[in-house]
Amino acid sequence: MATWLLNPNSSRLILFTRNKKSAGNNIRIFAHTYYANDLGEPKAIKSSRQMPLGYAWDKWHDLQLEGWTFEELELPESV
Repeated sequence: MATWLLNPNSSRLILFTRNKKSAGNNIRIFAHTYYANDLGEPKAIKSSRQMPLGYAWDKWHDLQLEGWTFEELELPESV
């Protein structure tokens, strides 16, 4: 189970994951954006982006302030 952020109109999801190849003193985070189906579940990937940990933390916080909500979802094998 992974923690996602769902946008207010339930059309997009973002999954933040650590780049396991990044050095401990330079942690990098992937932000994978997905289109969501009518149930707010991931249906297709839109884009992926890599960023420093501090920027990812700020982005996560800013999205919550904009009304994005936490969702606990599994990534379907078809995506």
